[in-house]
Amino acid sequence: TYPTVLSFQRSQAWLDTETGRLLGWTGRADEGIVLLEGARAARERLLKENPKDIVHQKQLSRIDQELSRLHAQAGQTAKASAVSQRGFATARKLAEANPGDPEIQSAFSGSCCSFAEVQGKIGHVAEAMAAIEEALAIRRRMAESRPDDVALQASRADAVRRRAVVLQQSGRAADAIAEYRRALSMFRGLNSPRPVDLYDMACCQALFSAVAALPGSGMSAAQGQAEGETAVNMLRAAIESGYGSPGWLRVDSDLDPLRSRGDFQLLLMDLAMPAEPFAR
Repeated sequence: TYPTVLSFQRSQAWLDTETGRLLGWTGRADEGIVLLEGARAARERLLKENPKDIVHQKQLSRIDQELSRLHAQAGQTAKASAVSQRGFATARKLAEANPGDPEIQSAFSGSCCSFAEVQGKIGHVAEAMAAIEEALAIRRRMAESRPDDVALQASRADAVRRRAVVLQQSGRAADAIAEYRRALSMFRGLNSPRPVDLYDMACCQALFSAVAALPGSGMSAAQGQAEGETAVNMLRAAIESGYGSPGWLRVDSDLDPLRSRGDFQLLLMDLAMPAEPFAR
């Protein structure tokens, strides 16, 4: 049997979404935006055909999350803010309509984090903190309901890390340090962490290393450098354990505190080197 027009359109929208995300990961934000905008338009048409289809509603919110990141990556702060607000509103509406659906609640917590990330970068710290507190509350409940679920525990640690970022953005250095340390402790306490968890822990460590430069941090420049070295070693461990998106290291803003370091630049060179450079 041949696929229906609707199934083809769904597949094309999904493909454009994933390709747009990948382009963003490789630093090609403008190209990624074009594909994601096309995917969003397709999802809107599909939702118009079937207004009760939750899948399209979820995907619209997800696309807006990715779009807001890419607009921010491209320096388009006003557009990033507007798109993040639109996606956040879509995710909230869906979560409020489905309070007992853990997948939708988890997706909403992710939308809270994405919204906070963009709003924090453009100086809307109060809005960012309110969204992070919502994400923390959701992830705390989910983690406590399934204490043996590594993914849920890691998700909670990630929300704590994001709260530390907002505290750092607001100039509350001492509070940010306390939250970074709490997040790192939670990551280290994971039972059988996945490669992505090791990567997220390295990102947390990298951000932590930058707090030393803030007034009132209580950390010396030497301590900041030492924390940065630990972060690079963590990144190597994540990659050696099988972290599947090493290209993301080149554009991930969480790693910006490491970019001037020689050991980080060497790591990027190692990743760019073929496994067998002299093979024919």
